[in-house]
Amino acid sequence: MKKQLLIIITCFLLLCLFMASCEKGSTDVTTTDSDESTTNTSSDGTHSHVYGEWITLADATCQQTGTKVCVCSCGNQKTETIEKKPCHYANDVCTMCHTKKPTTFVPDYTEGEENIVGSDNANFGFTAQSDYLYYANQNKIEKIKRNGSAHQSVYTVSSGSLCNINVIGDWIYFYCKDSTTAKSYIAKVKTDGSGFEKLVSSINVWEMLVVNNIVYYTTVTQNWEYTEYAKDIFPLYSLSVNGGTPKQIQDGAVSYLTADGTYLYYSHTTNNDKTTVCRIKHSNAKKDILLQNITTVNLTLENSKLYFFVENIYEPETFTLASISVNGGGYTTYGNMFCDPNLFHVIGDKAYFIGSAPLSENNPEPEYGLTEYSLTTKKFKLIREGEYVEFVGVFDLLIFQPTVFGKFNTIEIYTPSTGAFKKLKVS
Repeated sequence: MKKQLLIIITCFLLLCLFMASCEKGSTDVTTTDSDESTTNTSSDGTHSHVYGEWITLADATCQQTGTKVCVCSCGNQKTETIEKKPCHYANDVCTMCHTKKPTTFVPDYTEGEENIVGSDNANFGFTAQSDYLYYANQNKIEKIKRNGSAHQSVYTVSSGSLCNINVIGDWIYFYCKDSTTAKSYIAKVKTDGSGFEKLVSSINVWEMLVVNNIVYYTTVTQNWEYTEYAKDIFPLYSLSVNGGTPKQIQDGAVSYLTADGTYLYYSHTTNNDKTTVCRIKHSNAKKDILLQNITTVNLTLENSKLYFFVENIYEPETFTLASISVNGGGYTTYGNMFCDPNLFHVIGDKAYFIGSAPLSENNPEPEYGLTEYSLTTKKFKLIREGEYVEFVGVFDLLIFQPTVFGKFNTIEIYTPSTGAFKKLKVS
């Protein structure tokens, strides 16, 4: 009995000791709501801001940033900027800004095959680069591979007609002739149709040739009005391919622009109606006169020589084919021919023109049409018969123009190296 009583007393004492220990270790604790918006006040009465969740005031888009705010229960608030969003595309159009999805630019040429000179003819709407032909079809720039594949409409203008097509690397340069000079302009666009940019406006262009980073062009008044022909008609200008202020580098009567990587070559009619053949260096526009006091027509560059026709004042429509070195001198004649001197191109050692061998007792009715003339053998060869054949010489090709005006559905090319004709469907 005594033993049981001792156990009870011992347990009672231990319980009292444990309760005393709990009371001694306790402190006063102020609890807060788990919600962050609850005000936090310290024991000394100092307030610390506790902000609630962020609230969006203005959504961010791909065009502009947004705004969000969070507020403390005391009324204080914080504001932050929401970064712009990337464009979100559906069917290749952004649902926010409605712009077309950009595509990765793919050049039309293998590296090292891009043009230095934009065209082989400064007055027509055809040119070539690497495997592609580029041409103006009314208000459109189109391109197609030489084998007839990959036809594409590259760029369309809303008003006017296009001509003077030049291609240098990734860019197509062109002249848009509108209803008035004030609406006409020179522009550029990438070969995939992107990056359109006007270079100069309110201009009436006749010939245009792009070389490296320079646009050369001649102008004419809208009504062909002039005081002095040899000064007022066809003055020559240069312009950066990035735009800016044009610079006049030669007074009027400049024609038949052609070029290599170092010089621009052209004919200049003087006040006595004689023609001088000139060149200007791209780097400094210093002019050299290569040939003078002779009436020349047309000018084409091949194998470091300038080829042209010389008028025969005693036999109308009969011209002498001649050449000089690109440095001047070395004047050489190759023979006479009955021809239209404005349709003329030289590829290798062959000259191509619309005409025939000259009339003679042995040749009273020569075959007329696209004619090939060997500069070495002096022999004529009819390539295509026809009085109204028209073609454009484009580097190593001849392109037969389907029509000068209006939309066309086919073009035809002739490759002198193979002697083959090929029709390309472009509709």
